[in-house]
Amino acid sequence: MIRLKLQLGEEIRRIGKAPESLEKVKEKAKELFDIANPCFRYRINENHVITIMSQEEYQEALSVHSSFIKLEVLKSETLLFKKSSAIR
Repeated sequence: MIRLKLQLGEEIRRIGKAPESLEKVKEKAKELFDIANPCFRYRINENHVITIMSQEEYQEALSVHSSFIKLEVLKSETLLFKKSSAIR
C-alpha cells in the first residue's frame, strides 16, 4: 500500500492510502485546499520534478514509490503560465 501526502505551499496533508485514480486525488485536493482545478507534481530527486497531467502519469508515479508519495498541489493556471513562459 502506498500512502499519499498532498502539499500546497507550507501545508502538508496526509491522505492515507493513495487513491487508484487521478480524479479522486483531484477531488481530495479540491476539498482540502479549495482549489478549482488542481494539478500535481512530485520530485524524484533535487534536480528532477515530474508533472502529472494524466492517469497514466499518476500510475507511473505510484509505481516508482514503494511506501509513500508526496504530491505538490498546483493551481492549473500556475502550471499553464509556466508552460507558456518556458516556450518564449
